[in-house]
Amino acid sequence: MEEPTKKDDFLKSLGVDMDAIKARLAEIKAAGGKLTAEAKQDLEKTVKGLEATQKQLESRMGEWARAGKVAGADVAEGLKRAARELKKGIDEAASHLKK
Repeated sequence: MEEPTKKDDFLKSLGVDMDAIKARLAEIKAAGGKLTAEAKQDLEKTVKGLEATQKQLESRMGEWARAGKVAGADVAEGLKRAARELKKGIDEAASHLKK
């Protein structure tokens, strides 16, 4: 088993489980197959945006982890906000599927 990285520790401190986020995105995409064509297009657009945000967040967190404490509290706070927004977007997308 791999040792946790600074990035993993930071994500854990945020309460962000990137594996869970990726899994929820996959579930949302799979559930979208049952939608009407128009709703499916809207969902696909939303999921693409969320996936891009998730990848960007992972990249930025990796950069922060490499920079360590030097990056400063402002960067960490920005990452926290981005993580919360990503989670909120995924939750909203999932809630639309339940309607």
